[in-house]
Amino acid sequence: MAKIPLSPAVGGLPTFYGAYLLNKQQIIENRGWNELTLKEYESSLVNIICPSIKEHNFKPLSAYTQEDIDAAIKTIKANGYQKKADTISRYDQATLERFRYLMEVVIDAAFENFVCPDILHKKKRASEGAGLSRKKPIPRSISPEQELRVGEILLTNPKQSGEYMALAAMFCGGPRNGEACGLNYEDIRRWKDFPNLWGAWIYKTTKIDSNEPQSSGKTRNADRVVVLPDRFVRLVNERKKWLQEWLIGVDVEKLPIACRGDDPFCRCKADDVTEAAKEMFQQAGIMPEQVCEAFDLVRKGDFEELVALDSIEETPTAYLLRRHYGSSLAAMGLTEQEIRFQIGHEMDGPVETRNEFMCDDRLQAIKRKLDRRAVVNTDPEAGNHVYPSPGKTIRIRGTGRQVIHIPAGASCIILQLDGREPMDQIRICVRNPANQPGNVNITTGYHRRSYSADPDIHEDYLKLYHNEGK
Repeated sequence: MAKIPLSPAVGGLPTFYGAYLLNKQQIIENRGWNELTLKEYESSLVNIICPSIKEHNFKPLSAYTQEDIDAAIKTIKANGYQKKADTISRYDQATLERFRYLMEVVIDAAFENFVCPDILHKKKRASEGAGLSRKKPIPRSISPEQELRVGEILLTNPKQSGEYMALAAMFCGGPRNGEACGLNYEDIRRWKDFPNLWGAWIYKTTKIDSNEPQSSGKTRNADRVVVLPDRFVRLVNERKKWLQEWLIGVDVEKLPIACRGDDPFCRCKADDVTEAAKEMFQQAGIMPEQVCEAFDLVRKGDFEELVALDSIEETPTAYLLRRHYGSSLAAMGLTEQEIRFQIGHEMDGPVETRNEFMCDDRLQAIKRKLDRRAVVNTDPEAGNHVYPSPGKTIRIRGTGRQVIHIPAGASCIILQLDGREPMDQIRICVRNPANQPGNVNITTGYHRRSYSADPDIHEDYLKLYHNEGK
């Protein structure tokens, strides 16, 4: 059946498709879509959404109501999509909400440019919400018990399938499906001069419906270094050693971590990871009704846009691991900007920019917090070890016992030790277990500062995981 061409206008007024064409450049700039994202979203608009709008070519956007949006989504849900020649599959709820989001993006831009009335009732919602703090939904996550089971499945077998390696990367570092598929072994690197600091250099992803890698990612904010926990680093290094013993003469560093099945040379694609996630969640006993609202430690209302899609899926998908990772970052005490950097979202703060996080001290600060995430670290207390650089100021927020390793020959180490509460007692004890020559002179000073209203829940967090791990 031939597709009916989309009309950009009717009676001199823009249709939904015409409104998109008129405001396309503004939408791209405002939403930060890169070429890959634009291609994906435009395909959805042209091939799925517009054909599902009743009388699209005969009705201007200015005549639309909320019912037209709801009807289009209902049609898309009923029609499904053809995955195989003789099989119709249904879109999951997250995908349907993504289609709704795209419709609202187009309508929102059209309203701002006086192409259509306030179909989404933005003014009404704004006036109703004036002076009120609108409670946003907490992103879905998994419980501590479920997280421990996932860790046992994904982080213990270096010979597991490539799809499971991609899931392990999402669980430990939060990349998107395609970003996890784009990783090679050479992209997992130790930070120079810091033997305990490992990161994943994320600068490519796989193309849509393909295993072919391409530069950059979903948005212009995707390129980043993700600090990795020790269990994932150990898993990758053990797998690499196994491959080097098996594939004599092959440069394993150039091979994909997320290979297809047990073929080390064939990179898998995002859909392969999605299918593997269904199997893994079944193994872990995570069924749709068991996906819980955990980590209501996400204290700021706008954190949900950092760690979640626009909606909560009814059936767990691979993306749940990325969202749970984002919730874990908040639980470990990362700042909003640190979370944005780690998961590859826009950093819109006027003070801190993305480049400022690409330095030793900032990455070390992130690592100290991430080391406290129990399930992905051999020793969740490892984050209490600090390795300062001579001549640089290291700021440490009091979280119990801290071990500061002073390098031999260092002339001056500047530490800023912050208590969590105004009456906290800070004690300093100097030890020289190796009996190295030299003296340590300590000069101290005290200053008052403002204290964060955010509670420090790390001790409660560790107790929770200790109880679940028994």
